[in-house]
Amino acid sequence: AALWDGAAGLTAAPAPPGDDVRRVLGRLQAALPARIAARSNADLARSELVCATAQALRDQAGQQREPVAAIARRLAVSERHMRDVVRDGIGVPPKRFERIERVRRVLARGRAHTARWAQLAATAGFYDQSHMAAEFRTLMGVPPAAFFAGRFPSLQPC
Repeated sequence: AALWDGAAGLTAAPAPPGDDVRRVLGRLQAALPARIAARSNADLARSELVCATAQALRDQAGQQREPVAAIARRLAVSERHMRDVVRDGIGVPPKRFERIERVRRVLARGRAHTARWAQLAATAGFYDQSHMAAEFRTLMGVPPAAFFAGRFPSLQPC
């Protein structure tokens, strides 16, 4: 309900029994065109900035890392504005998003590279294998080798 401001009959109350996924998706699908049409130019500009920043941060795999400040200059906005818009748009600042993307690349390629951690680290955009292991452990709770061996972190209450 907070995401859609109560649109399409979506409320914070639990769905009634029998209200299956198809009905919820149908209501979302019916409400989406009006929400898109109601977006202002400023909303569209913010969305484009979020998408462009995310794309720039994703495209760095295997290349020399472009600093966030350089990405902001290339997109013709201040670093602070870009950081604020991205954080509002996706929930995390650009540098955190970049860290998550690098770990996602490890997750996507990890099973095929478990014998070659240093090569995986380089192709995923890390400085070296120890950098990859530290970032992976920070975000996933266990080192990459443990994760791919099926030893997941213990569940913690939120």
